[in-house]
Amino acid sequence: MYLVALLAILIDQFIKFMVKTYMQVGDSIILAGDFLHFTSHRNTGTAWWGMLAGRCWLLVSLALVTVYGCMPAILLINGHVMP
Repeated sequence: MYLVALLAILIDQFIKFMVKTYMQVGDSIILAGDFLHFTSHRNTGTAWWGMLAGRCWLLVSLALVTVYGCMPAILLINGHVMP
């Protein structure tokens, strides 16, 4: 299961690298006639359709708070003793 996830992440990152290296914004590759095109674009936002552009720190902070807040429950469910 983890191998499939790792493979998907590696393929995703490779494609992103190739697009950033070899394509300009707006370039398009025709994959299947007029039906399917691969078009390069850039999303400067962190999430939510670009609303957090330039505010990556906010999403990272929120993720850290969430993980830290959930850790006691995760440890309790897995039978670990909390200090």
